[in-house]
Amino acid sequence: CKERDAALVSILDTTVNLCRNFNATITDVLSFTYRIASFEYLETINKSKAYDAGFFHPDPIETQCLKRVNSVALTTISYLHMSRNEGEVGVVGVVANPIEESFAIIEVCREFNSNVSLGGIRNLPNEKNLIIGTINALCGIVLLLFRFGYETDTDTKTNIDTETNTDNDVNGSTSMSKRSLCETVNIMLCPIFQTLYRLMMTPFGYGISAESKGSVYMIIKTLSLKEVFPLYWSLKCISALLLPQPFVIERDKDNEIVNKKIILDNMSGSIPQLVKFILRVGVDEEETESINNDQVLESEMILMVVSNILESILCSHQDTTPPEHFSSIISALAHGYEALIN
Repeated sequence: CKERDAALVSILDTTVNLCRNFNATITDVLSFTYRIASFEYLETINKSKAYDAGFFHPDPIETQCLKRVNSVALTTISYLHMSRNEGEVGVVGVVANPIEESFAIIEVCREFNSNVSLGGIRNLPNEKNLIIGTINALCGIVLLLFRFGYETDTDTKTNIDTETNTDNDVNGSTSMSKRSLCETVNIMLCPIFQTLYRLMMTPFGYGISAESKGSVYMIIKTLSLKEVFPLYWSLKCISALLLPQPFVIERDKDNEIVNKKIILDNMSGSIPQLVKFILRVGVDEEETESINNDQVLESEMILMVVSNILESILCSHQDTTPPEHFSSIISALAHGYEALIN
């Protein structure tokens, strides 16, 4: 819904840029239903001297939530990989359905997102194995869900009924099952992306995620999502690694250069697609046909996050942008010059 997206962007822009509330964000569910304790209560507890006194004080809420995500994510991805490996080598057993096995990780991700605000990432434990292990496991789950929902639907001709336990009807009912499958995957990806976005802004997440082939591959792969909200959060994960790390005293230019180099090198074929997200918004249908025949989602939410990425790459933080990628993005924008000035 274009009107809904435009309203959300207006509210978010006002809240963040005018009211300076950097914790404001857009979620897929009501966050208070997953709150372990209110942020006001947590702030009071953290400031309390009694909390810091003694040897056996509990972990902060952020740490507890992260450890739960880590435990469930590692268990889920391990089971899914084990199940698929057994199927490949001919061991008797049933290949696990990624959707059925991912309900638990979806719930703990929603719990994490509700209890760890964007500013609250500063309270996460500075433990490399915990942060990176969680990111890698979540990226693996995202890829399995994406392939199950999108590539089974279009690229591969596997009989979907054997994997989803649906009826064996052909044509109409099977197509409906495929559409439902994509819709379910879209819903499940949103909370995982929101958790990844937070973790990728941590010192270890920001410094190492781009060097992980799995993370970069996942980010580029999910640019082909066909639903606004999961695509918005996929792009937010890209922005977490391409923009300067937030909530730090000094800008980490070294990691920023590395992140841009690795991600933009791997995204070279996707840069025109990012530009098209901007060119498509506010352009008439006849004009968009001259840009490209590919379907591109039109949404103010997508426009907002892509504009933020390109502005940082080309303007406010272009000092860490590789010259060859700076030129390629400018060239892509130049091809849509008429659309940009309209």
